[in-house]
Amino acid sequence: MKKFSKKITKGDWFRLVLSVAYIALFFQEEGPWYFNVFISLFVIIALSQSFGIKYKVADGKLMVTMGPFKAKEVNLNDINALTVIENHAMFGGHHLEVKYNTYDTLKIYPSKEQDFIEALKGKNVSIAV
Repeated sequence: MKKFSKKITKGDWFRLVLSVAYIALFFQEEGPWYFNVFISLFVIIALSQSFGIKYKVADGKLMVTMGPFKAKEVNLNDINALTVIENHAMFGGHHLEVKYNTYDTLKIYPSKEQDFIEALKGKNVSIAV
């Protein structure tokens, strides 16, 4: 089993700054206490989905988890190709695109891209890079 963490992008930092500003704004407002708790929980879940993404290659599957939630499972035998996308957009950044089944794609941002590609190729040699 190999575990990989997500690469932190400019978009993640933008969401962090926006979330802190959002919390600061709503805690200055006088309102019901449960509204502040709801906003705080929403921001915590949103940030865990930006900073808490993990990728795991084990048991013949690529598993993606977002914070406390399991987001996606892809059988390694279903993966057809890995494409390195050089996207210099402000929030997208450099990422990998996993093509599986016939028309499905998954965009991922592993911090150690080469190790991630080697881990997938080690389990399924028919993956085109």
